[in-house]
Amino acid sequence: AVSLAAAPLARLDLFLAALGVWLALLVVQLVAGEDQDAARTAKAAAQPVAAAAEPPAADTLPQEATKRNKDALTKLLANLDGPKNCDGKPWKLQKDQDGVKVYSSDFPGQSCKRWKVETEIKGPSLDAIMDELFDFDKRVGANGWDTALKDGQVIKSWEEDRFSISRMVTNAAAGGAVSSRELFDLRARYFAGDHEACPKDGVLITLTGLDPKKDKAWLPCLPKADKSLVVGTNFPGGGIRIRPVEGKPHHYVYSMINNLALGGWIPASVVNSATSAALLETCQAMQGHLQKRFP
Repeated sequence: AVSLAAAPLARLDLFLAALGVWLALLVVQLVAGEDQDAARTAKAAAQPVAAAAEPPAADTLPQEATKRNKDALTKLLANLDGPKNCDGKPWKLQKDQDGVKVYSSDFPGQSCKRWKVETEIKGPSLDAIMDELFDFDKRVGANGWDTALKDGQVIKSWEEDRFSISRMVTNAAAGGAVSSRELFDLRARYFAGDHEACPKDGVLITLTGLDPKKDKAWLPCLPKADKSLVVGTNFPGGGIRIRPVEGKPHHYVYSMINNLALGGWIPASVVNSATSAALLETCQAMQGHLQKRFP
């Protein structure tokens, strides 16, 4: 027979045994939980880490544009200085009027000629002059000073307008014998420090024509040509140089090279006469505008 004193001890043993089983199960669950957490951590570590979103690539000037700008600058410098153009052909004075000199030279392989214009302009600073001469809002329209242009806009630019693509539409010339032309150009500006040939406190601007069909492959921003207009071509070697006149504060020598092929079927004599007259008229209009702005 079991004594009465042994009964509580038996119940205590049962309680302790049950408690031991419960603790054992709890330990097993904890260990299993840790194993599951470890497994999840390992699985997460094994997953490929999503790459951080990269910033959009910088919109840099196409290499083809850099190549063309280099060729354009070499030819422009050769055209600006010396008695001959970049082809080795002599410059011949065609007009000398109101302080504007217009020269022409033969352009081998082309029906058009190369043209050079030189004159003196005045303004408080180079920046102020450039703002008046190269801002299309001031050149075209009802109050625009540029008699040669009907319309103009910058299509795209890089590096704070140092390089740009522009579209221009010329006014008709020679009494309507030469209709309006549409021009697409690649432009580059060089200030002192950008190139050894750039004058101190001056600027060099190259101008190279673009073909809206052929060049669209590397320059997608080019718009389609207006079918109602003839597309002209500015050959490499054209552009502008503005440099200060030594000993004359606020006075600058403005030199411009024009290598424009008008396109279409126009007699060379008509083209040459119209170009010479248009260059003289445009320079006179430019001078008149600057004199009004900076009396």
